[in-house]
Amino acid sequence: MPEGHAELEARLGTWLAELGSAEHALNLLETAEGLLGATGAAGVPPDVWHRYLNETRRPEFLQALPDPATRERWAETAFSAIQESRFDLEALFEQRVREHPERTLFQEMDGRESRLWSY
Repeated sequence: MPEGHAELEARLGTWLAELGSAEHALNLLETAEGLLGATGAAGVPPDVWHRYLNETRRPEFLQALPDPATRERWAETAFSAIQESRFDLEALFEQRVREHPERTLFQEMDGRESRLWSY
């Protein structure tokens, strides 16, 4: 396993173990920036980048970042991770199905009947 890959996964694990920690949020962001700014990004499997995107999109992570400039840095890593991992709508829906298999996405109303659509 490439060193960058292992470090990104370790930082994700640390962040999840201590949600809300500004220090761990910044460490995770800096690790992603380092990988995406170097050739190390190619050694990170797409599912790890997808996990990074899923975990860092949440308010707990974004609010742990100290200021708007740092949140802009996160946005840049998100855009790069999307491109690097070829994250698309199919991957997004698969991720949401795993996370919320029974959650209603749309409710179709047809007269008196309604039909629920999940992810």
